[in-house]
Amino acid sequence: MSAFHWINVGVDPSLESKLNPLWMLQNNFHEDDLIVVKLDIDTANIEMDLAQQVLNNTKYAGLIDHFYFEQHLYMAEMNGRFASTGANRPSISESLELFSALRKKGIASHFWV
Repeated sequence: MSAFHWINVGVDPSLESKLNPLWMLQNNFHEDDLIVVKLDIDTANIEMDLAQQVLNNTKYAGLIDHFYFEQHLYMAEMNGRFASTGANRPSISESLELFSALRKKGIASHFWV
């Protein structure tokens, strides 16, 4: 495969779906490949499913070198600026716990809000 891929198709977070980008990683790449994942598809529930898969599957700790995730958080300061009030969004503390857990598994994890 080429060094860079832009995959402009819908995402299916089902574990065995070929439209799950993590399925592609584990079936086409090796631990000696440099893999940088940017998770930002602006669908919070699908993003969280994929982030949890990265956290819970030990194979990803060996595959993913850097994991960038724009996690959609609840921040009271942002209420009124966006349509969502933050219902069902994790808190800043919960987000930090996720990134800490990813880092403890050896995945260099980075976020922005």
